[in-house]
Amino acid sequence: MPIDSREVTGKYPYADFTAVVPTQLFKALNGDSNLLEHLISAQAVLVGGAALSTELRDSSRNAGINVIETYGMTETSGGCVYNGTALDGTEFEIDELGIISIASKSLATTYLNAPEAWSERIRNGYFVTTDIGHIEDGKLIVTGRSDDVIITGGENVSLAEVESVVRDTFAGIECAAFTIPDSQWGQLLLLAIAGEVKPDQSAINEYLSSKISRSAKVKNFIYVAELPRTSLGKVDRAKLAEIATEVNHG
Repeated sequence: MPIDSREVTGKYPYADFTAVVPTQLFKALNGDSNLLEHLISAQAVLVGGAALSTELRDSSRNAGINVIETYGMTETSGGCVYNGTALDGTEFEIDELGIISIASKSLATTYLNAPEAWSERIRNGYFVTTDIGHIEDGKLIVTGRSDDVIITGGENVSLAEVESVVRDTFAGIECAAFTIPDSQWGQLLLLAIAGEVKPDQSAINEYLSSKISRSAKVKNFIYVAELPRTSLGKVDRAKLAEIATEVNHG
């Protein structure tokens, strides 16, 4: 029987297999003991919906969670790459910009009522995704989305990389990078931090500057009780931008 974690309070029912997004893993390892018990007891936990950081993956496995990283999308009828290895009948390639393309027996043939939009996404028989990654030891490593790469101060900055650096540097931090328009910089980089822990802002920017670039410095911080999410459990960056705008004009 399917279990919607949003409708569960207290102890979770047992499940042989379950699927979560990285944020749920983070919560399990940082205080949600009921969710942690649920994930540890499962035979396998499929993790998808967003790039999974190395630190979060390793911490989850060290805690006893059998994490299986999945990659796929509606256009491929769901997951087609597991722990970096493609299923039979599926191939992937990475272009010079790091964008992932997929060819698969499970790939759709068109978009309903939008064949032109589908044709624009096909290149040499491969479906061009909006995801970024690289191949390491023959395995696909997904690192983020091309539409999460912003231009600020004339440089490209990956929101996923900003989040990863902050999480890997400051233990127990749940955060999300997002932007608002700016006439001088093009886009202003902001960071939302959820929960009670509030690391030093200048320390965050020092690490971002040294690990990524000077353009990766956060221009403003906002603090929220919880990160807003879409119905799929992904961080709602548009909602964060609305909150930031309200704070600035409040």
